[in-house]
Amino acid sequence: DCEDWRALLPPPPPAPAVLLPKKMADVTPVLIVAWAVRSLYVDEALPRGPLIQWLLLQLVGIKFSHYQIKTYLESAPGVRVEPHNGKKFNWVAVLDHPPPEWKGFVSEDDIRAELDEDLLDEASMCLARGGWPKAEDVAHKYYVVASWLQDVCPILKGWSYGRLLSIVKCSAQTNGSGVLGHRNGLLVPYASSEDCERRVNAVTGRPTAVAADEQYVHTWDELRHCLSEHLLKQTGPSMFRAIEVSKVKSMFRSTFHRELSETVFGHQNLTKLLTDDRIGPEFVLEAVAGQKPSSKPLRKDLNKEPSGHTYVLKYTGSVAAKPYTPPPAASPAALEERPSEESPIQLQ
Repeated sequence: DCEDWRALLPPPPPAPAVLLPKKMADVTPVLIVAWAVRSLYVDEALPRGPLIQWLLLQLVGIKFSHYQIKTYLESAPGVRVEPHNGKKFNWVAVLDHPPPEWKGFVSEDDIRAELDEDLLDEASMCLARGGWPKAEDVAHKYYVVASWLQDVCPILKGWSYGRLLSIVKCSAQTNGSGVLGHRNGLLVPYASSEDCERRVNAVTGRPTAVAADEQYVHTWDELRHCLSEHLLKQTGPSMFRAIEVSKVKSMFRSTFHRELSETVFGHQNLTKLLTDDRIGPEFVLEAVAGQKPSSKPLRKDLNKEPSGHTYVLKYTGSVAAKPYTPPPAASPAALEERPSEESPIQLQ
């Protein structure tokens, strides 16, 4: 009969899934790492190297190195690393046979298309309040916040970890919702972020990251004079009265014993400050590839300059800009009114 016929068939091949051990003695690092990759597939999260490292840290309390994790993955059946020659954590783990329920990984673009207004508001409110644990590694900052969000946001509890991770990444993008920002390399609510502080300081003309007892450049006259005086002292054909933009602040610190903060002049980054027309036509910012400067000065659109170039500030004048009168020292009361770097700034 039918049952007898089926009994004659050979047994089916073993499933490619990572099987759980029957006893603790069978648990090996290779098995744990392979299981972690499979669980990320189920959670719609792309198994990047840093994410696997963070997940293993949560599972076993050990922070494996990129070499250890890669070695375990290469020893696990049905798992491979792409690209195989990726340096450090610049690779992803790939299953030869994904789980049957897997339909793909979730990206930030998917979340933007799927997230409705109610879910977005709820997620934004949770993230704006903050309260997640501090990431032990900057590379794990998104993973820590996504895991925390899964626990504290009731409306998102049924969402996969990969979707929550994409929500966090969207919320931290500079052109995104402005819900999250950075401080000391870690994610914080935007109101407590360095970007928010710089934005507020640029509007109010206050210095950023300058201690209360430190001197800083106050006026355009002071800025022009110090820059021109320093650049006129440069000698040699390769120098040509020029300085790399990345060295301008350290030059002010070492030569003039004062800090240069672009927010005092209404800008949020140094490049924009040095291309402000108020600095004067004698100062020209150019992009240099090797030792050959570009033919056109960069005054307008700085985002179109090709990568691999270095910004250099040149001074075309023959004499130093007019001297400046140093500002009076700030009173103790004025110094006490300056905001702390750690205190959040609320935008109105």
